[in-house]
Amino acid sequence: MELNIILIEDEPDTCEMIETWLEDLGRKPQVKTFSMGAGALEFMEQEMAKGPASDRFVPDLVILDLKLPDQSGLEVLKKMKLSKALKNIEVIVNSAADDPESLRNTYKFGGCIFIQKKGEPKLLLDAIRRLMMAGRVRRPDELRAL
Repeated sequence: MELNIILIEDEPDTCEMIETWLEDLGRKPQVKTFSMGAGALEFMEQEMAKGPASDRFVPDLVILDLKLPDQSGLEVLKKMKLSKALKNIEVIVNSAADDPESLRNTYKFGGCIFIQKKGEPKLLLDAIRRLMMAGRVRRPDELRAL
């Protein structure tokens, strides 16, 4: 299964590391990386407004850092969940934040999983696999119907 993943992370080394980990899911996913929340939101809104699903990059999943240079990852999450086009995309928050408020707000604003960054690929990959097994990440045949 090929996934389309949006990675919103401002640290280039972390982006590279996560992209390498994602190859362990089986077929290499298509990953679009953004260092700024605004750019990611604009890209997703534009892609979702295009014609047939085969002509656009329809994200199955967003992996989101909370500390971004232009706005909080929680702001990005809130905007996604308020957007008609983006509200059903699952969001995994992958952050170095370790305070209870970040965890609470991730779930309050619609994130599905919070993972604390520790350089552990197993945590992120297991979270993605759980979403796939639960049917919460759409499969390519479902995307064609959009």
